[in-house]
Amino acid sequence: MPKDMESTKWLMLAASKDDARPQLKNVYSNIATDGIRIHCDPSLPQLASEDIPFAYQAIVEPTLKYDQHIEISANNLIMAMKALKVFKCYLAILTTDKEDLVINGKTIEYENIAIAVKIPISDQTGIQIRAGFHPQFLLDAALGFTENDVMSIYFRTDKPNKCPAYIRTALDVEKGRYVVLMPVYLPEEDE
Repeated sequence: MPKDMESTKWLMLAASKDDARPQLKNVYSNIATDGIRIHCDPSLPQLASEDIPFAYQAIVEPTLKYDQHIEISANNLIMAMKALKVFKCYLAILTTDKEDLVINGKTIEYENIAIAVKIPISDQTGIQIRAGFHPQFLLDAALGFTENDVMSIYFRTDKPNKCPAYIRTALDVEKGRYVVLMPVYLPEEDE
């Protein structure tokens, strides 16, 4: 599949399916959003900002200043999110321990059962995070990277469960794809 078609297909994963928000149902050159996540592929040509009917820069710009991050294999994240989908998890809670990213999945059918997956962290800035995300959105984000890519996930450490995460490839910072993803609210007992 040509790169432009593959990129557009990945961007379409983030386009809104909601008829009440028609301006978010399209891919605008190299960017798409549904209001919860933004997918961007800078390798595609960009339209003039006035042609894009939403102010994505207001969300993306602050996340570019995050300096606390973890680095994990894109392939490992894809496998972990697919495992959570098998168990019909509605929530992926990401936490860090000394060497691993621990992902706990929550299900509706089995409220007391958590599916835990550990992913080795290849690099981190010593942060402790606890944030929840929709598993499908993490899977969609990871599918934008190649299996061998190392993904950097940046967090605002004072509010990791309230501010968007910034996900990009660890290698090609300037031209690599990136995702901005809003977390899911975690109730008190999950925090």
